Amino acid sequence: MYAKFECSRKLRQFLKKKRQLSLSEAEKMISAADDYAIQHHFKEDVNFKIIGQDGIEYEDNLPIGTGQGWLHNLLLILDHAYQTVLSDQSPEAFKAFSDRVRQELTIEEQPKAVQETLPVVARQEKAHHLKPIVSKEEEAVRKAESSAPAAAKQKPQKSKPVPLRRQARKKPMWQFPQLKRPKIRLSAQIIKRFVLAAATILVVAIFMLFLMRPKPVPSYQTLIQNASYVQAAKLYPSKHRDIEARLVKDNDEKSLAAFVQKYPSNNGRFDLAYMQKKFSTVISVSQDADLTAVRKVKLAISYIYQNQPENALTINSEIKSPQLQQLIFLALIHEGKLDQAATLAKSMNNKDADKVLEVGKTYQAAYEKAKADANNSKLSETDRKQALKDQHNWLALRKSLGGKSPYEESTNE
Repeated sequence: MYAKFECSRKLRQFLKKKRQLSLSEAEKMISAADDYAIQHHFKEDVNFKIIGQDGIEYEDNLPIGTGQGWLHNLLLILDHAYQTVLSDQSPEAFKAFSDRVRQELTIEEQPKAVQETLPVVARQEKAHHLKPIVSKEEEAVRKAESSAPAAAKQKPQKSKPVPLRRQARKKPMWQFPQLKRPKIRLSAQIIKRFVLAAATILVVAIFMLFLMRPKPVPSYQTLIQNASYVQAAKLYPSKHRDIEARLVKDNDEKSLAAFVQKYPSNNGRFDLAYMQKKFSTVISVSQDADLTAVRKVKLAISYIYQNQPENALTINSEIKSPQLQQLIFLALIHEGKLDQAATLAKSMNNKDADKVLEVGKTYQAAYEKAKADANNSKLSETDRKQALKDQHNWLALRKSLGGKSPYEESTNE
């Protein structure tokens, strides 16, 4: 399984067009290309393919230069595509393909074994390279002695007495002075104390070296696997976005809260507020957050639960999400804004929506009649009390139309 790109000349230094790239190489190149495009103020849709043994298995156009957080992680790119343009794909097929990509990335990131060779300490010198150190006088005496036997072979001569000067040269040139060694007597107790003190100093020195030794830096993958997200962000500052995106994807509210407290960011506050169902905070932080397609959906849902379905409808005019459109339709009925709901139902072209709208109109008419009867002074007190109860019942029925949505349980701040 490998990756290929199609891009303009501006990005070819990062995205190699003619090469078959590994997935990990492609992931790094996409991140580098996005950073380069942001620095040079341009944007470009880059065609990205993942090719397997049977041909192209995945193809998408990546918005390079937009600063999207998911562009720095290949698995997040696939997840974003599944949530947007590939939402019609089956979850089982997407999960199988995503697992294969994750396995391929894991295999590519395995460290290679490195064998280290010990340096050669020294080489032995040959004997003929070494020259004995002697004085000039001794060398002259040795030459004279070696020449004597050769001369004796040529012509026998009478032995002559050796001159005193030569005899003197046969004696050692110098001697060590004879020094008297002082006799030092140490008691066993003193020796024992000395050995104990030396051992104590040695143990303390070893302990200090043990404390002062540099601790090995754990890898990024190891820290993430151990859920040490704050430490990973400290040691690897360039991975802040990836860590935050992982926590949002895993819906890990506790870890995301600790991460945002240590490393605050507008995107982190937005995602954490939505995870905690603090929808008014989501709306206020959205002005400074990076509104990706996923965050726009979250913002629209926050508007719905802040009784502002009109703003949600404005956002969905850009996103065009059928699921979000149904949620806005139900929210308009729950709020009693039936005219707007009727207009939206026409664009939905859904028979079920028309049925829900008719039932909503029935509940609304009954609610308004009960409200009028509750305030009608001509009726008896008993009838007015019953009308007040009916008013609350019809209102509850109107707000329950369509059942509970996935986001129905909201939290008030």
